[in-house]
Amino acid sequence: MAEEEKEKKDMQFHVGLYAGKEYRRKFEKEVDGNKVEVKVYGIKIKQSEQQQFGKSFTIFSTTKGFDTIEEGDWVKLGYVVNEFERKDGQKGTSHLILWIGKTEDRPEETTKINLSNFDDFKTAYLSAMKEGNKEPDSVHMLGSYIATYEADKYKELMKKCNEALQ
Repeated sequence: MAEEEKEKKDMQFHVGLYAGKEYRRKFEKEVDGNKVEVKVYGIKIKQSEQQQFGKSFTIFSTTKGFDTIEEGDWVKLGYVVNEFERKDGQKGTSHLILWIGKTEDRPEETTKINLSNFDDFKTAYLSAMKEGNKEPDSVHMLGSYIATYEADKYKELMKKCNEALQ
């Protein structure tokens, strides 16, 4: 019972597009005096249909709701993060699903911007502005950075801006 309470306390939630499963292994578990075969799968949950890679989770064939979903369904799930020691002695983590089911919810669009290129961009931007005898401007700098490094993420917005200026 204490382990169950800990799992409820530490449970996290995720919404995404079920992108498929991969068989990992099986084991036997005793339930009510009977041995039951449990299969372990790795599943992928993507944030959007366009996303190439998804977040990986571990799920058992006996997990509540697993038999009700199909690839391509939008799902909501509850999971816990488990730490374990690998065969090579290194520490690892597993995102173990406790329940899963279909949902009408959709994940919120992420607007997180990758800033790993900013220092190189800043140097090039300031140099180009100086060469063109233009005064640097933070709003212009922001737009230039997004157009250079985040164009795919904001292509619909760019399309609207281009239409507005025609």
